[in-house]
Amino acid sequence: VLDGREPLVQGLAFKWASPYLALDPGVYTLEIRPAGEDEESVLLRLQGVRLEAKTVSTLFVFASAEGRAQGLLLVDAKAPSGLSPAVWLGLVLWALLLARFVWVHLAP
Repeated sequence: VLDGREPLVQGLAFKWASPYLALDPGVYTLEIRPAGEDEESVLLRLQGVRLEAKTVSTLFVFASAEGRAQGLLLVDAKAPSGLSPAVWLGLVLWALLLARFVWVHLAP
């Protein structure tokens, strides 16, 4: 359940995985609840979960040694936020070569 809304995934059995879901970026509270008669109890509440734009994340839910539900959110993939350093270096080198060409061939 995401921030008290309708469940994102229902009927997911132990050791199963849900399909990936597209969610808006933001900070959320995620709740894991049991199926069946006790649907209102919360097995695990994760507050302050930050979902960023252009990322793929996986939430793993497992039982601790004491039998309590635990969660681990991992970022699987993140889109680059801009040009890589190698591209910037290439652009600078091309600019220097162009400046040298202009200086040598077109300067009076």
